[in-house]
Amino acid sequence: MIQKAIEAMHGDTRYRILKEVADAQKITPTDLIAKFKLTQPAVSRQIGFLRNAQLIKCEKHGRNLYYSINESGINAFMTRFRSEFIR
Repeated sequence: MIQKAIEAMHGDTRYRILKEVADAQKITPTDLIAKFKLTQPAVSRQIGFLRNAQLIKCEKHGRNLYYSINESGINAFMTRFRSEFIR
């Protein structure tokens, strides 16, 4: 999990998307596309990395998708990071 999270945050675009999701609390893919001026496939790819690393989660309400921070995933990452790197 920790390696996937670090890899997911490696790219500047993924880091900025993660920060935007955190700041917005909930955001749609359309909003991310507009904010970063990326194509839909590009946003989907970056979101895929972040979801796979359990840093963000996706909720569907009707036809709309909303991304938000996965607090349990972030907490698990931080706990593991502390145990492996902070003595």
